[in-house]
Amino acid sequence: MITVLLVTVAVYGILQAEEIYGFIESARLKRLVRKNDDSVRIGQALILELMLQSIKSGASIQYAMQGIGQSALSIAPTSKIAVDVQAVGKKLMLGIDWDDAWKGGDSETDMIEECLRHSWNRGASPVRAIETYLDGLGTVLQAKTRLASEKLSVKVIIPLGACFLPSFIMLGVIPIVISLFENM
Repeated sequence: MITVLLVTVAVYGILQAEEIYGFIESARLKRLVRKNDDSVRIGQALILELMLQSIKSGASIQYAMQGIGQSALSIAPTSKIAVDVQAVGKKLMLGIDWDDAWKGGDSETDMIEECLRHSWNRGASPVRAIETYLDGLGTVLQAKTRLASEKLSVKVIIPLGACFLPSFIMLGVIPIVISLFENM
């Protein structure tokens, strides 16, 4: 119960700090918390970042999942990933098999399950697996951002060229041509 309370306070505090002060200290968390039309979108990266911090502080996988899911639902009640993570956490606390607990999830929860599966089956710490996954996810997001910016630059250049080229011809080339013909 204490884990649930701590995670709820942490998530709520992060979102309030972003809302009130306009910044979040952690660069990784800053990328993960996005507001969209006054509603908070909670994604797998935010869930895994909170899982990482919970596990580093000593929580087990099932308690961390249940607590993070419950906390995320209190902030974003319509979040499917929060519902799935909380449900899986509860199932694991009840002793249900790992594969049975994860049935019915979508692609976002499947990625979380893949990230934690080895740790659950082997009893190893999932910290390194989560950090590796988050770093890879960050690289993918950077590549997508770079690609989107390149596409945007092409979309911006075309209208600029269409507007500036005629004006360049009218103000730069035509007066020179007229002045050349006047001197002949």
